[in-house]
Amino acid sequence: MTKMGKLSIIIPCYNVSSTIEKCLSSLLLLNKQDLELICIDDGSKDDTLDILKKYEKLDNRIIVLCQENAGQAVARNQGLNVATGKFITFVDSDDYIDHHLYNAMLKNINQSPDFDMLIFGYEILSKDGQSLEVRVDKKLGDCQDFVMKFLEDEGDFIGGYSWNKMFKKAILAENCFFDMKFEDIPFVFNQIMSSNKITYYPVPIYKYIQHPNSTVRTFNRKNLLDRIKALVMVNEVVKSNKKYDALLIKYNLLYLLKAYRLNQLCLGDQEVDKEINDRMPRKQVLTNPLITTRLKIKYLLYKFNLLKYAIRVNNRVKE
Repeated sequence: MTKMGKLSIIIPCYNVSSTIEKCLSSLLLLNKQDLELICIDDGSKDDTLDILKKYEKLDNRIIVLCQENAGQAVARNQGLNVATGKFITFVDSDDYIDHHLYNAMLKNINQSPDFDMLIFGYEILSKDGQSLEVRVDKKLGDCQDFVMKFLEDEGDFIGGYSWNKMFKKAILAENCFFDMKFEDIPFVFNQIMSSNKITYYPVPIYKYIQHPNSTVRTFNRKNLLDRIKALVMVNEVVKSNKKYDALLIKYNLLYLLKAYRLNQLCLGDQEVDKEINDRMPRKQVLTNPLITTRLKIKYLLYKFNLLKYAIRVNNRVKE
């Protein structure tokens, strides 16, 4: 048994017969023997389950679970319930890892696995494998620094995602994923706030595949309402800590203006607009030193019901 102990990798799977083999093959190249790959088939209609069972026979580190189609959050929670590892990480079934870099990281952290949470860099790739962006940050420090980065909306390096992180299982609550879009955002932020020590490994280990359908095209009413719900959950976690008040106002403003823009471009849904308006910060926006002049102008345009026209004009110019 290594110093680090067992690692459980949880992989929800739904209709991913075209990508799951590459995903699993990359993970099976990890040198770690005290490893379990927990694959949860979420009621797939294609050959995903057959492929998973084939791999389960090839390597005893693979565990295959099945459930009726209930969504990624339920699948992740089921994986957590059976995981026996000291540490937990997640992989999306259409992504993969660089096993050379991952093995190097495991060797490195095995010398001192005293973290509650580990975050590592990632690379965004197109569907045909072209590198679009590498996201690493060499300037992250203590836990407070991670909270600040997250709330400053510089979290692209941290990411409101579960797949570029490793968690000590002892800090994870039971059924900690919620059945909603953007469930990773409150989940990750809650773990950041709960951690006493966070380690950052500035190497692009995780390979995230960006699919061609854009965010704008795939947003619907439920997605936007879930986005706002995720914001409310983040606020619930941080509201008792007054030292983050100014930063939280900025985060809420950025987050809600993004949601407003998406609603204007995609839906024009009045209920979504009302939810955004109800949550929009009113106090200490114009006097907040953390909020840029550009963002304050956007806020004023929103306040006087002019931002929607600016969004439409800007979108026409881009077209």
